Amino acid sequence: MAVVGLTTRIDVADLLEKRVRSRCSQRQLLLPALTGADDCSRVLGAALSLPSLLTYSSAFAAKAKPFHTAWSANSAAVCASLATEAPQLKRRLSMGVTAGQLQTAVRLALLELSEQQPLVTVEKLETALRTLVLPRPETILVECSYVELLLLLCLKKLLDKELPPPHTFRLVLREYAGFLMADADGTRQFDYPRDLLTKAFEHLIALGLIAHAEPRPRGVANDQLPLQLAIDAEVIYEYVKGSQGLANAIRRFGTTVTL
Repeated sequence: MAVVGLTTRIDVADLLEKRVRSRCSQRQLLLPALTGADDCSRVLGAALSLPSLLTYSSAFAAKAKPFHTAWSANSAAVCASLATEAPQLKRRLSMGVTAGQLQTAVRLALLELSEQQPLVTVEKLETALRTLVLPRPETILVECSYVELLLLLCLKKLLDKELPPPHTFRLVLREYAGFLMADADGTRQFDYPRDLLTKAFEHLIALGLIAHAEPRPRGVANDQLPLQLAIDAEVIYEYVKGSQGLANAIRRFGTTVTL
């Protein structure tokens, strides 16, 4: 039997019961957010591509060929211009736009086509992207897994202590180790492997909740790059304080002020 699941929870395997976890392969395929105009061009090109004329009758293909040629040429031009003529897309990329969001923008742009304007333009895509409401930070926090929330809280703890910068992933992991040691029995279930912590950290950056401080120094190891919270620390505190069903150990860790 094969079971295929789709989730935003990066710790999904750890949520399975032990006997279930031991009986499945746990193969995971990570689908990161789009990272640049080249990635967007590939997604956009696939979304705008038309079926080959060879799949139709010769009579229909002959009539459709002029429009097919014009559409294909226009789509290629739009994809090529994304890097320079799409400021709204660049803004969305900085916040972690996904392939699904870009495909939704394409569908919205297609709805605006008419006999007077039969081709998709960058301007239509930009307008469609503006209609996609960016998720509020509180909404993103709801989707965070326990491991991601813990890493956010650890970075917040560094700010609470007013430790001098740079605040790095290595220091975040040190705070995380302190969390595990503070209540060994209550936090044992949150003792995640380093690989999972690294993936969760990268996901937080993709979500726009954590950012690398600028400028990024050259020749510095990834776990030593300076970090900063890209979300108000008070929003994190209020979410942890008021969230229903949150583990008690995480709630205590998130609502206890450390000086």
